[in-house]
Amino acid sequence: MTDGWIDKTLSALSIEQRIGQLLAPRAFSHYVPRDSDAFKHLLRLTTEIGVGGFVLFQGQVMGQAQLVTELQDVADVPLLFGQDAEWGVGMRLDDATSFPSMAAIAATRNTDHAYNLGSVTAAEARALGVHHVYAPVVDINSNPANPIINVRSFGEDAELVAEMGAAVVRGLNDGGVLSTAKHFPGHGDTSVDSHADLPVLPFDIDRLEALEWIPFVSAIEAGVSSVMVGHLAMPAIDGADAGPASLSKRVVTGLLRERLGFDGLITTDAMDMQGVRKRYGAGEAAVRAVEAGVDIVMVSPDDYEAYAALSEAVETGRLSADRIASSARRVLSAKASLGLPTARYAGTGIVRKTVGCHDHFLAARRAADAAVTLLKNDDVVPLPPEASVLIVTLNDTKERGRTKTFVGSMKKSRTGATQSIELGRNVFAEEVGRVLEAAELADIVVLNLVVAVRSFSGQIGVPVQHVELIRSLTRGKQKSKTVLVSLGSPYVAAEFAFDMDAVVLGYGHAECMQQACAAVLIGSQSSPGRLPITLSDEFPIGAGGA
Repeated sequence: MTDGWIDKTLSALSIEQRIGQLLAPRAFSHYVPRDSDAFKHLLRLTTEIGVGGFVLFQGQVMGQAQLVTELQDVADVPLLFGQDAEWGVGMRLDDATSFPSMAAIAATRNTDHAYNLGSVTAAEARALGVHHVYAPVVDINSNPANPIINVRSFGEDAELVAEMGAAVVRGLNDGGVLSTAKHFPGHGDTSVDSHADLPVLPFDIDRLEALEWIPFVSAIEAGVSSVMVGHLAMPAIDGADAGPASLSKRVVTGLLRERLGFDGLITTDAMDMQGVRKRYGAGEAAVRAVEAGVDIVMVSPDDYEAYAALSEAVETGRLSADRIASSARRVLSAKASLGLPTARYAGTGIVRKTVGCHDHFLAARRAADAAVTLLKNDDVVPLPPEASVLIVTLNDTKERGRTKTFVGSMKKSRTGATQSIELGRNVFAEEVGRVLEAAELADIVVLNLVVAVRSFSGQIGVPVQHVELIRSLTRGKQKSKTVLVSLGSPYVAAEFAFDMDAVVLGYGHAECMQQACAAVLIGSQSSPGRLPITLSDEFPIGAGGA
């Protein structure tokens, strides 16, 4: 049945329709009316180009379920919907489940939590019509200055990353979605964000085989469905003028297909990222990606230009019809393996039973409880119930309220006075004065530090004004004890740990992690998590576990 559908469908498609199967444009999951320009654009891509599927971005649960169903209604060939859901569907959709970050999952040292991340994500994805989850990240974050991977990685130890990544792959596959190992050949040891420019990997194959590829090989052995190739230059493979690996035949076909023996789907990273876009137009980039051996060209900055360029490349003989047919067959095979020929629609009838349900939140919370890492404690944690506490949230964006769950949990669970002040990236003198005055009256100051990974930021670290305020609170303190809680990058703790009476790491600000960190501070649970990275000689990988 499956092979028959693949052969029949492929033979019925024209070369232009086969080209369409290789394209996966961007679509947002917000509700839009049918007569809106945004919806009409998606309809044109579906009916005129016949794209193979879409990459779904931010939106709402029911908006996505409705959008997926309506686009499937008009598609001649079932659409393959994909979505970034590295720490759960909540990464993209309001009210869906968010697990702790992958660094937090690694801090548990328990693959059951990694498997549950995959299986819960798969259940919610399928309920919402998503078949292809772009996770797990199996990059080894061996560079603390990496501005884009950071807590998206399972850490710096290749075997730990491999073990956790393989468990997520099994969870996703068992849950009925396609899994993805990314970003080949490895984005962990870079200091440049490929959203903003082209990182360079100055490594030869021996280094890649000895380190970066260990988690990819493990994922392939675990049955990973697809591999995403990053926009990363590799001069040792492609020469001094190396372009993105995602457009390199030596990397995609020579290394991934032939050397590692991977025969599943190969996708590009988003083609509108500057790592590609600064160098090539949408059409040329798409042609080079398919020439390299890629099966799915994701999120082109201009899907019509990409389609036209691929069509022209076939007409001129730059790309053969067989090359297009090979990738179109892989895409159709993936759709058949998911049962899309007979069940292409979102499961809207089970959305309310599945997405964001209590059992899924509990699975996320159990992972968070096991991940919280008490890195240092000079008899401060748990906080004395009657002590007066000032919570100072230092947020590295202008957005406020990202850790309101943590603050609310602290206030709700304590008998002593608990005051909170939040400061954004830009700090004014009067705000500093207000914090210092309040700190003088508090027994304990909890510095709630939120430094998050963001595309296009180009760097990750504590803003200078926040550093100055922290130094004022610690070095000039009198009676107050100070506790650092990191609900973001764990690396920031190394800079301040010496001056703190206690340090708690949450590896991100998912709601479940905020609750877990608050529970550790008030003493209602332990903190068994252990560092998946090295912060310093004093705090090596494995530290924690209190």
